[in-house]
Amino acid sequence: MKYLFTLFAILFGIFVSAQAKPTKEETVKYIKNIVDRFDLTYGAGETSFLKHYNFSNKIAFQDCYVVIEQQLVYNDDWKSGYKSDFVRVVTKSFDLKDIEQVGEITFSPEKESTTARYGITFHSKSGEKLIEENTSTKGIENNRDANRNNSESESETFLFVELADREKLIKAFNHLRKLCNAPEPISFD
Repeated sequence: MKYLFTLFAILFGIFVSAQAKPTKEETVKYIKNIVDRFDLTYGAGETSFLKHYNFSNKIAFQDCYVVIEQQLVYNDDWKSGYKSDFVRVVTKSFDLKDIEQVGEITFSPEKESTTARYGITFHSKSGEKLIEENTSTKGIENNRDANRNNSESESETFLFVELADREKLIKAFNHLRKLCNAPEPISFD
């Protein structure tokens, strides 16, 4: 009987450990792996202009504090004489404890020939402007000097991701929010 009890305890322990949720470190590593590999390159072969841009993400965590860096390298040479050749870096930072909801967003294409862009959104609690955004642009935009810096606080922001990764990332960020003792998102489901 003692042997059966020991065997049952071992099997129960294995079952419970198999059901365990990822740790904070595992969740951060998972998110970082997906977000940092996002790289969108677009080039158009239309006759009126040559447009090329590359968009990439980097993410860093310091405990529950998130820093997202999005970089856009843009080259647009219009035959009509307009030229844009610039690098724009947007750094977004926030504490996950201040995020009330992580959701999804789809950016519809402007033309039928381009594809939709997908992302996830972060909404701060009670609409407070708790998300810091710093934008730095260097280069030429529409034939004008585009060198400028801008800082502001926002109540929501977004992160471009691949469509196949979007749902998994939302779940991972919500799991990380729980591990950071953030309040449960409001749900009317």
